Amino acid sequence: MDKTLVITGSTGGVGRALVSRVKDLGFAKVKLLSRSEEVRKWSQNGVDLESLNIDLLSHDEVSNFAEGLKKADENPWALLHLAGVTSNGMSWKLDEKSFDDVVQGNLKTSFLLSKHLIPLMRESGGGRIIFFSSIVASTGVVGAPHYCASKAALEGLTRALALETSRFGILVNAIALGYFNYGMIEDVPVDIQDKLRATIPLQRFGSVEDLLPVLRMLLDPKSGYVTGQVIHCNGGLRL
Repeated sequence: MDKTLVITGSTGGVGRALVSRVKDLGFAKVKLLSRSEEVRKWSQNGVDLESLNIDLLSHDEVSNFAEGLKKADENPWALLHLAGVTSNGMSWKLDEKSFDDVVQGNLKTSFLLSKHLIPLMRESGGGRIIFFSSIVASTGVVGAPHYCASKAALEGLTRALALETSRFGILVNAIALGYFNYGMIEDVPVDIQDKLRATIPLQRFGSVEDLLPVLRMLLDPKSGYVTGQVIHCNGGLRL
């Protein structure tokens, strides 16, 4: 597609893996947003990529990014919002700042990106927004109540935005990931990883190869009847 894709969280575990296979998503131009991203442009397997250093919690920075897309006539067709924040702490020990940081990092960023990119998608006659949630939004997990709450709220935002934007040809969905081979799982002791893997019906952690077919379906302009959904990609774990 001769269209623009915006990806946040491209320096994270799943994000890095996805960028390495970005050609498989079928976009001509890709914008990578991250506070730790090196600002540069390059070509990868025929795809033009540009990385930008942006604070996704800053209204002004997100607004300026959207204005830059409009001026360059690069209104985005799709947003993949992978960027997120987590920390650990039992509810009665969790300090207020840790709670606020995680909720804002997972929810407010989603709101700001939607607020500023939806008008551009409307001008272009449609688009796709895909948020990334987690299985713990449905199951909960000990030691991260703020993370669970933020992801559950993100799923509510997904459904509300889908209702608001469907008449403009914009489809909004969320992918709730289970345990994948990237990111936080790398900090988990091997014996705990083995126990987690044993709970998964497919007996393995997920990979970018498992995620790509789901993304291609949701991003395809011909896939026009799936919106407001939370799609679980977790190897068969029960909710």
